[in-house]
Amino acid sequence: MTDLKELIERGTVLTICDFLDVYDELDARKENYEYNKTYQPDVLPYGNRQQAYPCYETLTLAKIDQEMDTAIRNKVQELFQQKITKWHCRIRFSLSSEVKECQAFKNTNYGFVHTDDSDFAGVLPFEQSLTGGTSFFSYHWDKVPDMTHGTWPNRMIIYNGKRWHAACQDYSFERRSVLAVFFNLEGDLRFA
Repeated sequence: MTDLKELIERGTVLTICDFLDVYDELDARKENYEYNKTYQPDVLPYGNRQQAYPCYETLTLAKIDQEMDTAIRNKVQELFQQKITKWHCRIRFSLSSEVKECQAFKNTNYGFVHTDDSDFAGVLPFEQSLTGGTSFFSYHWDKVPDMTHGTWPNRMIIYNGKRWHAACQDYSFERRSVLAVFFNLEGDLRFA
């Protein structure tokens, strides 16, 4: 029988509604966190934020809200029933007024197609949108995604971090906020 980890490693995007028991508390707390100007993907140096996907991020929750970080990590670990060996969890938001001006979204609905530095990644949004969210691609040169997951509050999507993906912006919201998690599980990723 195929386990959850293997399904995601092979390309399944896991979608779980009402994921966090502490969602309402996190939603309230996020307004009091400090955010730093940055951009995504942050693996390459850009001349300025507008050449990438401009956004704002907290430090990892482990540094600014250990209690919340532990609750989220435990929920993910419980889902896989496996030890997490690497964990980064933070809140990120983008502003439509900035995204409209950035190079990543010129002539397309999608940001830069990229992969992450972790085996697994997850996104939990705070707004509902059919057109904002995360799109998944077979190859980085694809112009059209294989699928797009719109956003729904407290609906977690978990996917293979090595799978090509990109952010989508819903311009009817000035601010789009997400919880972003990146993690590895005990053992090697077999199908990267």
